[in-house]
Amino acid sequence: MHTAYLLLGGNMENRDKVLQQALDALWDLGRITAVSARKETEPWGFTKPVNSFLNQAVCLETELNPELLMKNAWKLNIIWAESASRPNILKTAQNHTNPGL
Repeated sequence: MHTAYLLLGGNMENRDKVLQQALDALWDLGRITAVSARKETEPWGFTKPVNSFLNQAVCLETELNPELLMKNAWKLNIIWAESASRPNILKTAQNHTNPGL
């Protein structure tokens, strides 16, 4: 069993909902043992004005090795990024997560 600490965050519409969906999807990768409070932070380093970010840390116990965990976490990230143009894709995020990749 491995312990991983993941940092979640976003600045798109309905940030709370997206963070909750991320937490729900992470259960496919392991067992969430702790979550931090959500914290709003101001963006920096952007050339154009953007929304504030909402961030949260997660402790995940997983059987996946670090490489497989990151592959699956990035896969979820890509699905959520695509959801801006296709909102229903969030409903199927867990179906696209395959720890055996």
